[in-house]
Amino acid sequence: MSEFNQNAVKQLNRIAAQKIFEKIRDLRMSEKENSKRRWVWELLQNAKDKSAIDFPEEKVSIVINYNDHLEFQHNFGYFTVTNIEGLIRQISSEDKDREDISSDIRPQTTGRFGTGFITTHLLSEKVEVKGLYKKDRSTFLKIVFPLDRSGRSLSELINTIDNSFEFADQSLSNSDVISDPNFSDFNTTFIYQLDEKGRQIANIGLQDLESALPYTLTFIERIKSVKIIQNSQEIVYEKINSRSLTEKIKIIEFNKTINGNLEKLYYVYLSEKLTSICLPVTIDDNQITIQSFNQKLSRIFLDFPLIGTEKFYFPVIINNPFLEPTEPRDGVYLTDTNESHVIHNKTIIKEAISLYLILLEYASNNDWQNLYFLADTQLPQGEGWISTHWYRDNVQNILRENLMNSEIIYTDDLENPKIKLKDTLFPFSRSLERALNIWDFAKELWLDRLPKREHIQFWINLIDKTWPKDIQYGIDRLVSDIASLSSVDQLSDRINKTENETLIYLTTVIQFVNQENSKLLDNFAIIPNQYGEFKKKRELWLDDNIPNQLKEILSILGDDWRIQLKHSQISVDDLATTKTISDIINKINQIIREDKNPQIKTAVLHLISCSPPENKNISDIYQLRKQVWELANDFYHDTPKQKYLGNWNKAIWQECDKWFIHQLFSDIAEKETIVKLTNYLDKDCYQWLSKLVNFVIEKNLLIINVADTKIIPDQQNNLQKFSDLFYDEGIDDTLKDILEDLGYNYRSQLINTSITLNVNSIEYLKIKPKNTKDIATEITERVENILRSEISQSRTEKDKNIFQKLFLWLYENEDLAKQFFPQLHEKSYRLRTEEEIIRDIKFKQDILNNSNGYTEEEIHQLVNTPKDQLMILPNNISQEEVNKFIEELQKQKITTENQSIASPSDDLSPEELEQILLSLAIDSPEELEKAQARFCGSYLGGCLARISRNYDFEYVQSIIARAKQNVRQYLNQQSEYDCTNWKEESITVISGIRKKDRPIKLVIRPSDRRKVYIHYDTEVVALESSDSELWIDDNQVQRILTLGQILRYTGIYHIKL
Repeated sequence: MSEFNQNAVKQLNRIAAQKIFEKIRDLRMSEKENSKRRWVWELLQNAKDKSAIDFPEEKVSIVINYNDHLEFQHNFGYFTVTNIEGLIRQISSEDKDREDISSDIRPQTTGRFGTGFITTHLLSEKVEVKGLYKKDRSTFLKIVFPLDRSGRSLSELINTIDNSFEFADQSLSNSDVISDPNFSDFNTTFIYQLDEKGRQIANIGLQDLESALPYTLTFIERIKSVKIIQNSQEIVYEKINSRSLTEKIKIIEFNKTINGNLEKLYYVYLSEKLTSICLPVTIDDNQITIQSFNQKLSRIFLDFPLIGTEKFYFPVIINNPFLEPTEPRDGVYLTDTNESHVIHNKTIIKEAISLYLILLEYASNNDWQNLYFLADTQLPQGEGWISTHWYRDNVQNILRENLMNSEIIYTDDLENPKIKLKDTLFPFSRSLERALNIWDFAKELWLDRLPKREHIQFWINLIDKTWPKDIQYGIDRLVSDIASLSSVDQLSDRINKTENETLIYLTTVIQFVNQENSKLLDNFAIIPNQYGEFKKKRELWLDDNIPNQLKEILSILGDDWRIQLKHSQISVDDLATTKTISDIINKINQIIREDKNPQIKTAVLHLISCSPPENKNISDIYQLRKQVWELANDFYHDTPKQKYLGNWNKAIWQECDKWFIHQLFSDIAEKETIVKLTNYLDKDCYQWLSKLVNFVIEKNLLIINVADTKIIPDQQNNLQKFSDLFYDEGIDDTLKDILEDLGYNYRSQLINTSITLNVNSIEYLKIKPKNTKDIATEITERVENILRSEISQSRTEKDKNIFQKLFLWLYENEDLAKQFFPQLHEKSYRLRTEEEIIRDIKFKQDILNNSNGYTEEEIHQLVNTPKDQLMILPNNISQEEVNKFIEELQKQKITTENQSIASPSDDLSPEELEQILLSLAIDSPEELEKAQARFCGSYLGGCLARISRNYDFEYVQSIIARAKQNVRQYLNQQSEYDCTNWKEESITVISGIRKKDRPIKLVIRPSDRRKVYIHYDTEVVALESSDSELWIDDNQVQRILTLGQILRYTGIYHIKL
């Protein structure tokens, strides 16, 4: 006899088939991922609910066996007729009015056999159900029946429903009575035969199960364990312990066993009434570390996950079995309506907030790790079931207000390891790579306010534009903070780095900003100019290898390009303007050419001090610049020392040389006389002026008519124009005196004979000569005029003296007299009167007839001795006293001579003193003291005494190093020398050298200015050996200085042994 009422069956089956037809059709057509995940939870929920009803004191265990088919088994359950009818007809069999149950008391069941169970047919439309059947109070049978939803029409579904009942009846008819069933056995089984699509859905559901199962087991006490068997792998989840941290906070411990291998899982759990929250943690030596949620994990549970709430971004999982879900069961209504179920849901969310704040405070105070997971407070994404406005005002704002005042941020600053969120600066970018770059840059400024670098990958997904701007630290704020420091110096102080380290840091920042948002470089000044001052990108020029010396010179002229030129150590290639050496040369030359700037002289002298480096290939240019500088240095004492340009071209000196020569000639002319010029220059001005004129003409440096400038001395030492002077072709000074006595100052028209001009200079200046013939003509003309005038008047004493000089000259220079004074020579008697002749004869007789016995020669010698060199001795002095007096004079002479040798001239220039140091290879204060002691009392010692211990020996050291380097390079090119073991025994002595496989030592000395000193004892000792060589270097040639050369150079022709 059928257990089922056959009269009502057909009508009920038809109604059921119609509902199933609609639902199964919707299910087949749906591609929603939620449905594919839901089947496993429906089975778990049914198992838990059935056990709770049938065995309220027991906990259900569940086994899922998944291979080519899927079996779902659980214990502590059996079927009743109502259950079977509900399963077959897909209607609730345990429906309860939940409104009669207090929301503070956990309900016995979560769901019911109804709409949810149908989702399991996604695995397979045909299911085999096995279990125990309770016939009456004490009678149990085995039951097996199919659930077939494969029909594509209503009639087919009706037939399959009828078949299910028939199979159930037949199964029960064939079953033996089970008198004492073991309910702890897995008696209830659902078997799903799987095709390829069914296996895919099975995998999706089981993945979701592993993700959310621990939470379900945490929220529900009714499930003891869940075992999953798949592909020879057995996984068992079992809750084993619960311990309290506080009255509200508990740690739930799970065992997860995989093929017997134990893994511990821990979850933090808080509850108030039926509302609870949960999140995963790890525990290591009592250190609790919060773990992240699976992205596909449902964030709201009704004991079981409410699939579809994965984007409800509350920081913890919320659970309450009395939450009212939407009909698709993919969310809970949190809309702006005042419906009771909406208000009810909002109340539960607020309860969850209270629990969360308790957890937040405890976790922060107890230094839990990964606290950033508690800051996941994005707005949820719910399609129609949530009011964003309500959530922002009533949930998000409350969470964030409390988060902002919580110390949940760990830093990398050892002094401030933990700070409040509101005090934090979060590197702000959509890209993790960029955020990490921002952190790397910002740490130099704000290490005590930045999250730990390793946490950035988490914070970047949590802190967005909806958080307060004060905690968002993007590229713009980084740039603004650097710009506020104004200069490299201030930035260096702020980040506690050296200038070079700061520039390296700043370069990387600028390159990063230029790549990410180059406009910021135009809006904020963070690129340093060449003074280290921060400028905006659009304000700067690119410096294309302009020498610093030229930039300094332009600055002297009042236009400081370094303010606008980018710092050379900062790399920014796309500046709008590039300045080259040609640009700065053109600017400098323009200012010099205009000749209005009051600083032109200073700038010109600095330009003249600039020179190309000494090089064989440009020796002409180098020598030219050196000579111009020497001229400037001689005349203008404020001329800077010579310095070398790394980058140059000839145009640098195009205008400065013209201006310099013009100004130099003008300033020389202002001296008026050679005496004043000599006093100013303190040197031989004749030689200097000769060198100047010859040089500027030879090098074509003249831009003015030098012939019209008073820079050349006449023979009266007055500075005159070349155009007013003649070249003296050996005119006798006596003739010049005679002509001057005759009233014609011939010397004022003649170039001083101490001036030496070369042929090219004379030709260029168009200087005409004056010779003996020219002056003879002038003298003859004037003498003849006097002679003619004597007819009417007598000869004056002045004329007598003049004629006497001329007469003697004609007598002493008879050949010249015949050639140039033929008329006067032939009638020279006219130059002497009879009275003068007679007086001269009588004077000579008186002299020669002196009573003291002086000869004519002795008288001449006495007359030619200056008076101040004559000494009159007393008549009573003895010969012995005379001899003693002479001996004392000789001693005084020797002493004077020695003093003259030992005292260096005060005229020695710094360059000459520097050359002495170089020749002696003195490269340190200690060696200077030794040399001063060694040469004390000598001329050299006096020179060394003028040099201070504070002297900068860098130049000497560099020249000595140059000599050694040049010699070594030269020897490396010679096959007979092997310098592999080169070793410097002292500053100038080298050992480890082999010559033709024979060990030798070298003494290496610079030979600049063609001088070499042997000063150190180590050098003498080394050169005493027969296996030694003395090498010299002048930066042009490297050679051995042999003994023969030394003897020839020094003039030594005998050696005392």
